[in-house]
Amino acid sequence: MKIKKIKTFAFEELSDKAKNVALNQFRGVHVDYFDWYHQVYDDANEIGIQITGFDIGRANSITGKFNSNTCSIYCAKNIIKNHGETCETYKLAKQFIEDYAKFDSESEDYSPMEFEEFEEQFLQNILEEYLTMLKHDYDCHTSDEAVSEYIITTEIVFDENGNEIAYQLID
Repeated sequence: MKIKKIKTFAFEELSDKAKNVALNQFRGVHVDYFDWYHQVYDDANEIGIQITGFDIGRANSITGKFNSNTCSIYCAKNIIKNHGETCETYKLAKQFIEDYAKFDSESEDYSPMEFEEFEEQFLQNILEEYLTMLKHDYDCHTSDEAVSEYIITTEIVFDENGNEIAYQLID
């Protein structure tokens, strides 16, 4: 039998270069193993929008629709009620409500198709804001701070280069 001694390091004891190696090994720990985006989906659902998909990578896109029992004005009013005045969604909803009143009062000047385009543009604008929220949440979950906190609290150990050492080798 051979006995091999391995010198182990806590995250805080690593050099800056080794810390970067360690962080990159665990970069996806908060996003790869659970549905981190559900809070944003739930928020959208509360105002009357169902997010059907998104890609914060190369495609940089989001898809969605008004819930089956929701119309655009109901969605806008929910945003005004539930989102703060400094939120971009609030500003978009406020403008939509003002413009909606114009459509309503001047209805003979606009075709149903123009109104549908107006509603679709509102939906797309709100979805773009939700895409921004998703990007922000992803960045938070994959930040050095979030990943290092995970590493430290779970007491993962590393070699001097920042590579994880499995616990079964230590015991």
